Amino acid sequence: MIIKNSQQDIEIDIPKDIFNVGIKLSGGADSAIICYMLAKYKQEHRPNINIIPITCINDVKPFNFKYARKVLNKITELTGINFPEDEHRFIKIRYSHYIEDQGTFVAFLYRINAIQIHFLGVTTNPLVDLGPGSDPERLKTNNPTIDKKSYRPLVNIDKKGVCELYNTMEVLDDLFPETFSCEDCNTEKYHALNIHCEKCWFCKERYWGFNRYV
Repeated sequence: MIIKNSQQDIEIDIPKDIFNVGIKLSGGADSAIICYMLAKYKQEHRPNINIIPITCINDVKPFNFKYARKVLNKITELTGINFPEDEHRFIKIRYSHYIEDQGTFVAFLYRINAIQIHFLGVTTNPLVDLGPGSDPERLKTNNPTIDKKSYRPLVNIDKKGVCELYNTMEVLDDLFPETFSCEDCNTEKYHALNIHCEKCWFCKERYWGFNRYV
């Protein structure tokens, strides 16, 4: 399956001997559109694959599981592909070791044969300075989209390109409003009201890419 994109086309072609496919799903816009594309791929090409959502939560972002389930429920509504809650793998990790603990959990899922490959929604950073949090080391380069068992279809695509994918897949008004990107230190307050702070770097990136918060 190929999804055209002005920044880089997305190709999903899972090997025939792969059946258990993980997707790191935070409830944010990037992983949500990957999960939707995987659901369409399952629907149209590989009905025999199992899509395994993987969600990590921590004290700063305890709401990730809530938004991940909202995303999954909407994808089920749009595609008919089900994601049973008892197959949704999640764990509480340390915010101070967020990347390390995520890696440890994914490695554990490989060891118990819960997944054979996994997708994640890492993107390239905007080519503009959005203030503190901007990372010039993550500007677009010619990164490989597959690294061993890790599939990163958005690695050379920024948020404007992600917005384009939502439009191409015709889910901007359906799926995007179910996602949440804010990482303000008082995010708990904002997510309780289902709004974004509009000030943190992640909110600025979201608005830069989509010209809207929800």
